[in-house]
Amino acid sequence: MKTYSRKPIKHQIIEDVHKLCRLCLKKADESVSIYTSDKDNICASLAMRIMICVGFEVSQDDCLPNLLCTDCYKELERFYSFRKKCEITYQKLKSHLLALKDKENHKADSKEQHQKLSDLNDMKNASLIEHIISKDAESVNLTSKEDDKSEMVHSDVNNFVNNEVSLNHNVEVSPLKQI
Repeated sequence: MKTYSRKPIKHQIIEDVHKLCRLCLKKADESVSIYTSDKDNICASLAMRIMICVGFEVSQDDCLPNLLCTDCYKELERFYSFRKKCEITYQKLKSHLLALKDKENHKADSKEQHQKLSDLNDMKNASLIEHIISKDAESVNLTSKEDDKSEMVHSDVNNFVNNEVSLNHNVEVSPLKQI
């Protein structure tokens, strides 16, 4: 793996450094001040934009140029706009993914709730069927017991009648004695 190292920079003094562009070191016929006295400016300051887009920290007290040439200013504005557009797009895409995830979770929750309701209905139906079957079985048992009782009573009556008749046939009737 090949590595690169930076060559050490020779220290040199730059003449009229405060008249040069902070980003390209060109002498600018027209320039824009990095710092403004406008405290009400809601847009990111040029110093902030330089830090965001280029990655250099810029301070008013660092004894370096406080100007940008118009070319660097236009490039910085273009890049800052591009960066903002990318950030907005990123937020929209992130929101899209979260919405999809919420939708999938909602679908899964709906399916789960539907399944629970279906299972509950199945359980209710099964319980109702069991109840009906047990009532039918009780009814059949009661009917069969009543039928058994009816048959027993009928049989007992028949037996009684038959026994009486047979008793009547076997018994001699004797005349009553008078006293």
